Amino acid sequence: AVKYKKVKCNLSKFHGIMEGNLFKWTNYWNGWQLRYFVLKDGILYYYNTQEDSKSGGYKRSFKISMFDIIG
Repeated sequence: AVKYKKVKCNLSKFHGIMEGNLFKWTNYWNGWQLRYFVLKDGILYYYNTQEDSKSGGYKRSFKISMFDIIG
């Protein structure tokens, strides 16, 4: 069995940028798709690719203040 560690994070104490590839559930036809995510200033942006993030054209964004890291 795989064991995961869960860590609570408060973005008010976080300064900087976190970015990288994650899998995002799209739908039952396409399933999980690799996407590029950027967490900056309390907003999580996602793009199809890292190259798309350089042009500034994100697909969607989410404002968040608390999140869990599971890994």
